[in-house]
Amino acid sequence: MEVFLLIILIEAFIALAILLISIFILEKESNIFVKFIIWLLFSSFITFPTIGVNEKNIVWDILVFIYYTAIIMFASFEIYLNYKEFIDTKKEEKIKKEILKRRNNENYVDYETFEKEYESILFSKMLKHPFPFLYKEYKIKNLRKAFEDYKQYKENLNQDNKTNEEEEYIARKFIEEYYDREKKEYEDRKRIEYDDKIIIKSKHIVQENKEKKPKSNHQFLIEQNTYYSNKISRIKNIDFKSIRNISTDEINMKTEKERLYLWQKLYNGVEILTDTTLLDMYMYSYGKMHKAKLEEAFKAVIEFNEDSIQIYDWACGMGMATITFLDYITKGFHPSIKEINLIDPSQIALKRASLLTKKIIDTKIITINKKLEYLAENDLNNTAFVKFHFFSNILDIEDFSIENLANLIENNFSHENYFFCVSPYINEYKTNRINDFASYFENKYQYEELKSLTMQKGEWKDDWSIVLRVFKVVL
Repeated sequence: MEVFLLIILIEAFIALAILLISIFILEKESNIFVKFIIWLLFSSFITFPTIGVNEKNIVWDILVFIYYTAIIMFASFEIYLNYKEFIDTKKEEKIKKEILKRRNNENYVDYETFEKEYESILFSKMLKHPFPFLYKEYKIKNLRKAFEDYKQYKENLNQDNKTNEEEEYIARKFIEEYYDREKKEYEDRKRIEYDDKIIIKSKHIVQENKEKKPKSNHQFLIEQNTYYSNKISRIKNIDFKSIRNISTDEINMKTEKERLYLWQKLYNGVEILTDTTLLDMYMYSYGKMHKAKLEEAFKAVIEFNEDSIQIYDWACGMGMATITFLDYITKGFHPSIKEINLIDPSQIALKRASLLTKKIIDTKIITINKKLEYLAENDLNNTAFVKFHFFSNILDIEDFSIENLANLIENNFSHENYFFCVSPYINEYKTNRINDFASYFENKYQYEELKSLTMQKGEWKDDWSIVLRVFKVVL
């Protein structure tokens, strides 16, 4: 027993000695990898006697050894941090005490001292990181230039008779400020470079799309052989109300908890719809509101007297804008609809849109399964017909470029184009996206504003908000 205690005391004494030696070396050594090796050797020495305690299971001994090594390593690291803080505090106190004992030694901080201070600052920043040995810190690009700037800075201070400690203090403060300023400039530069890359990539995609010569051969998509399509086929006089009633019946069969879950998955109606249950939930939740806004927009062309039109329903979802329009024209003007183009990234929604559209009207329907930013000129079909462009709850969403979209329309359509843009009022920024879209054409072409409306919640119908822009452009 006494021998065992003696061994423990000797080991503790050696460990303390190694700890002190380690701290001394760490103070002198600036290389972070060397610091790590010193700490690892110190910690492993302390725990080495644990190996061999359990002769029957050497693997267990090794695991215990690694475990205690890690504990001691981080414990001793904490001791070192406290030691550093103590030393730094003492150093600052000493400067304050000797501030009155000035002696002239203006060249005390030479480049070597300046460099050591810089390494010390880097090390301090590393110590503040939760995982210090995994930390990779930014470094001053040209330390020699920083030192020359420091000398100029010191001259501009115009203070003589500074103590050595004051010189070090001034140098340290200068390095910290210089470092922070250069790091911020570096990060700003990287951020700008990243933004430029995004812009260049966007322009590259647009250019690639322009260079595609052959006409896209889009596969016609339509919902078939489903419970929903069978229900639709049995409706004789189909309209928006009867369509919404099917979705309402489906959702009303769900529990309150299930309805809440589905509503949350819609993410306020901006998420791409990925299954038929979400299509029903979207129609149940937002159908009435969309219909009211779109009918408000279509009032602007109630006296439209052209014979033939071509419809483009951009980001159509399940085709609410087209369905509402087809429903609306039964009450007023009756144009001949030559072609309907349905565009949406969700194949499930696009199939339902074409199913409902085909049930209502017998005309040519084209389905384009793409996001707006991936559309190419050969995706679009320009004709001499008047074009009706529907943008329902899409222009305010920030995942595509308004300018690129307007440019795509500009390059692909001619003659008369009517634009029906409706969205909720969220904030001024999102409203300005819609205004920017209209302004793009207003500033370049023969432009006529037919209707404009901006109302927040409580100012329009049923506590809904609305941003509405209807205009005509001759391209």
